[in-house]
Amino acid sequence: MNSKKVLIIFGAAILVLVIIATGLALLRGNMNSALLPENTPDGVVQRVLIALKNKDVETVKQYIIIPDNQKPLPPDYWQNTIITQPETDWKATLTGTTITGANALVDVAVDVFRPSGPFGDPVHTNRVTFNLVNQNGKWMITSPTSFYFFY
Repeated sequence: MNSKKVLIIFGAAILVLVIIATGLALLRGNMNSALLPENTPDGVVQRVLIALKNKDVETVKQYIIIPDNQKPLPPDYWQNTIITQPETDWKATLTGTTITGANALVDVAVDVFRPSGPFGDPVHTNRVTFNLVNQNGKWMITSPTSFYFFY
């Protein structure tokens, strides 16, 4: 087989892979999971993750409280943290929840998809633990308040 045929076969194989990857990305983007109950730590984290994906600052702020022992956030914090971040493709998976009285920990694996060269892994997984507290029957996230793990 001459080098021209090998190059054509290699190019066709790459084209097929790109078409498959695009199709999977579009299909995955249309698959919506059912919302978990809002009165659970899992449901709150799910709603915040959806709001982050949609860059919906007001919804994120509804579920976040800054602990008294943490310094106040700068005025442009939410703009810089959510709105102006670069677009990335990511997927979050709930990996565990622990509730102890009025406190909860929700563990999430965030798979961030980004190109990384011919031999690099295009998926980077960040493990994040959300800390929540139940205030007056409503679960609120106390940390993290920085969403670095999507980028």
